[in-house]
Amino acid sequence: MNRILAICNTPVQIMFTINLKNTIYAGCEMDIIFTDTLNGYKKLVGNSNKYNVFNHAYTADTFEFTRRIGKFAVKNPIDKLIRLSRRTKIVKEIIDIKKSYNILLFNNIDDFSNGIYECLYKNNKDIKTYLIEDGYSTYCVQGDVILKAIEKHKKIFNRLIYRLLNKRAVVMNIDGQFLYDCDGIGWKAYFERFPVNKFNKNNKTMINELNFLFDYKSMIDTYDTPIIFFEESYRTEGININDVQIVEMIATWVGKESIMIKIHPRNKDNIYKSLGYKTNINTEIPWELIFMNDGKMKEKLLISVASGSIATPYTMLGEGVKSIALLNMEQINPTDFLPAYYEYLNKNVFEKNQQIFKRPNNSQELKDAVFMFLEKGGQI
Repeated sequence: MNRILAICNTPVQIMFTINLKNTIYAGCEMDIIFTDTLNGYKKLVGNSNKYNVFNHAYTADTFEFTRRIGKFAVKNPIDKLIRLSRRTKIVKEIIDIKKSYNILLFNNIDDFSNGIYECLYKNNKDIKTYLIEDGYSTYCVQGDVILKAIEKHKKIFNRLIYRLLNKRAVVMNIDGQFLYDCDGIGWKAYFERFPVNKFNKNNKTMINELNFLFDYKSMIDTYDTPIIFFEESYRTEGININDVQIVEMIATWVGKESIMIKIHPRNKDNIYKSLGYKTNINTEIPWELIFMNDGKMKEKLLISVASGSIATPYTMLGEGVKSIALLNMEQINPTDFLPAYYEYLNKNVFEKNQQIFKRPNNSQELKDAVFMFLEKGGQI
C-alpha cells in the first residue's frame, strides 16, 4: 500500500489533495503538511486529526524560510551556499518527520519542498514525486518558474555544487503531474501528466471531509444578494486598479443592498465595508466549499476583475454560473500583473465559454449584462 505525504500551501491545493485521496489514492495511507501560508493552518491540523480526515496532519512554519527573509535572509553567494548545505537540517528543525513514504505530493518549488524531498529520499531512495494542481496559475505562471529552475540546475556549476554538497533538486526528479485538464496546460515538461476527474460535488465523503477540515458549521456569512463581487489582492500587491469605482457604478444601477463583496484575505483594509457594502467575515473557508454547500449559489451573478473564483464553479465543479469579468473595461488594466495568468484565463476559460462568461468593454456593455441577468433571473 502507498504511504503518501502531501504538502499544501493553499485551499485549492487542499481540495485537489482531498480529491486524489478519494479517487486515485483511495484506500492509501496519506499524511499532510499544512504550512503557515494558509489562514488558520493550525486549526486545519487540529480538525484533520480530530476527524481523521488524513492519517496524520502536521503544521509547518515555512513562510520566512521559503521567502528567504528574517532569520533566513540570503544576502550574498556565501549565504546561499551555507543555506543549501543546511537545507535539510533547517527543514528538520521546522518539522521532524521520521516516517518513510513512497510518494510525495506537492506544488510549490521552494526550499521547504526540496528539503522535505531530500529528507524522505534518505529514508526511501525509490520515492516518487508528483506535482499537484494549484488552480489556473499551474497552467501558465508556474510553468515559467519550473522551466527556469530546471535550466538553472542543468548548469555545470550548479550540478557540481549539488554533487559536492550531496544535495538533490526536486525539480529535476519529478515523476509526474496531476491535472484536471492535461490538454489545457501551456508549457511542456519532461515528466508525464495524469488526468484527474473534476471534483465530484455529489460525493458526500469528500464534502464532509472538507467541511470538517474548514469547520464549515462555523460559517456565519450569508450570501443572500443577487450579485457577488470578488475582490482581489491588487492593493496588497501595490497595484492601482479601479475595481472600487466600478462596483460603485454598479451600485448606482442596482443598489448597494444587491451586492455582497467577498473580500480578499490578503487585503488588510476592508475598503468595501467602510463604503457601506455587505462583506464576508470568514476568510478561511474556500469559496468552492461555500458554493458546494449552498445550492442557491448557482443562481447568483458573479463579478470580478479576473478572479479565478468566478470560474472555478465551472472548471472545477462543472456548474455554469453566469459571470462577468471586468478585465477588458476601459477603467481597468490589470494585465501588467501576471500577464500569462490573464492570457490563460482569457483564451482557455472566458473565450471558450462565452455563454457563461461575459467580458464587457465599457460601462454600457456592463450595465446591459447586469440587467440582462437580473431580468432573466440568473440567465445572461
